[in-house]
Amino acid sequence: MITLIKGNKNINYATNGMNLKMASRIGRLNPSKTLLLLCDLQEKFAPNIHYFNQVVENSGRVLDIAKLLNIPYLVTEQYPKGLGHTVPFLKQKCDNVKIFEKTSFSMCTKDLIDHIHQNTPDYDSVLLCGIEAHACILSTCMDFLEYGKNVHVIVDTVSSRSMVDRKYAIERMKQSGAFLTTAESIVFQFIRNANHPKFKDIQKIIRNSSHDTGLLKI
Repeated sequence: MITLIKGNKNINYATNGMNLKMASRIGRLNPSKTLLLLCDLQEKFAPNIHYFNQVVENSGRVLDIAKLLNIPYLVTEQYPKGLGHTVPFLKQKCDNVKIFEKTSFSMCTKDLIDHIHQNTPDYDSVLLCGIEAHACILSTCMDFLEYGKNVHVIVDTVSSRSMVDRKYAIERMKQSGAFLTTAESIVFQFIRNANHPKFKDIQKIIRNSSHDTGLLKI
């Protein structure tokens, strides 16, 4: 059953194959079928990534929302022996979740994909946050698109050392079929109605606008 909101009324429609295809085509998000992926937001990258602190803060906001809505989340670190670990601001929010180490640019390592298949096999959408947009985020996006999943790139939570690389990575992902969204927009796509049982808790998180990450300058 799919619930649509019209005015203040919830209208239920029977789910059929056409509805499911349409939901997929337009990027409709269902918290129970979504994964949040936090990519390589590590301490050593901080001095070189444009708007790094703002990207981290916005990613933390998305993570807080995901936890409220019981959306599973996964974290990777690129060669942590040399590049350090996830920044404390995010790590303290991760509730001892397993962090996957990698050397590949894509997050889609065998360990991570095996973990997804074992724990959340019915997912159809992924949310991407992290760095760098033109390297690990783009590679991860392409892999999940090839797997047939809907990919939502939260553009104010991804960045690069170069704003040019950031700009064209975002454009490239859109050309390939990813959906572009923001840290705040994604919230309303999930809850859809102010009568959602978690709305008051979520409202506290989004009371202040997400941090500007320079997107209008590129």
